[in-house]
Amino acid sequence: GFNQRVGQVSLLDRETEKRAISVDLDRNLQRYALMWHVEGDYNGRHNVPRSPMLDPISGVLLLAGLLLLLTGPPMAARLPLLALLGVGLLPGLLSTDAPHAVRTVDAIAPALLIAALAAVRIGGALRGWPRLRAPALVAAAAGLLLINGWAYFGRVPYDPRIWEAFHYPAETMI
Repeated sequence: GFNQRVGQVSLLDRETEKRAISVDLDRNLQRYALMWHVEGDYNGRHNVPRSPMLDPISGVLLLAGLLLLLTGPPMAARLPLLALLGVGLLPGLLSTDAPHAVRTVDAIAPALLIAALAAVRIGGALRGWPRLRAPALVAAAAGLLLINGWAYFGRVPYDPRIWEAFHYPAETMI
């Protein structure tokens, strides 16, 4: 009983579908790569349906951080963070209904650490430009607060797709 749901959603335990697992893995890899910036989870209990999982600022920082990790210092220093991101995405990659935010919840911390790495590097690069550094940091922080504040307090409370994702939509709406 404990593993029944795992068997229902696993790509590795499919009795009815005859497709090659590589086709599903390829599709899932593409969907999880796009979930951060283009189209996220469809379930209103996990995210604003189909909205990217990251705001634009965090998304750009994640891409910059991944670029830094892929081209940066020796692999031994980069490998743990990349491995944590990969391990966090693995349950989603091996299951149906991609992208699925809850199945990949363990990828959130490494993704944000990678974005933070880029932010620290950008801040360090601006160290020699004190007149530009402070306004850039304030603008980035204000942008993050505005974008995410609007998402959580402006969009979520008024989106019927989110209310309908719960068993009691009227109570959720209230």
